[in-house]
Amino acid sequence: MSSNKLNLSEIPAQQIVELQRQLREEVQRLNISLETLLALIEKFDTNIQTIKDVTQPAFVEQSKEDEMLIPVTNTLFITGKKTVEKKNNDRFVVDIGTGYYIEKNGKEAIEYYNRKINTLKMNYKKISDIIQERVNTMKVLQEELERKSGGAGKAAQLANKDGVLLK
Repeated sequence: MSSNKLNLSEIPAQQIVELQRQLREEVQRLNISLETLLALIEKFDTNIQTIKDVTQPAFVEQSKEDEMLIPVTNTLFITGKKTVEKKNNDRFVVDIGTGYYIEKNGKEAIEYYNRKINTLKMNYKKISDIIQERVNTMKVLQEELERKSGGAGKAAQLANKDGVLLK
C-alpha cells in the first residue's frame, strides 16, 4: 500500500509557495460554495415560513382582494388581485429543479423543503471540514517554508512574492 504523504523537506521552496497558492484558490472557491449553500438554506427557510403564514386562517381573511405584483419574468411584473379561498390556500406548486414543478399540500411542501435544508446543511458541514483541512495544510506548508528559509522573514518574502503569507 502506497502513502500519499509528501516529504516536505524534499520539495523546493518555490513548489511549496505554488502549493500554498493552489490551496488558497481552492479555499476561496469552497467559501463561495458555502455562501451559495447558505443562500439556498435561507431561501428554503423563507419558503417554509411563507407556507406557514399563508395556511393560517387569518391570512385568508386579511388578504381578500389585496393588490399585488405578479412576476411575469425576473424583471417584469404586472398588477393583479390576490384572491385566496379557504379551500385552496393549502395547495402549493413546488419547484423541484430543472424546470419541473409538483403540487403539494402545505405539510408535504414543508417536509420537502426541510429535507432540502438538511441535505444542504450536510453538504455545508462537509465543505467546511474540507476548508479546515486545506487551511491546516497551508499552515504546515508555511511552517516548512519558514524552516527552509531559516526564519519567518525570508519565508514571508518568498510567500509575499505570490501573496500567500499566513498569520
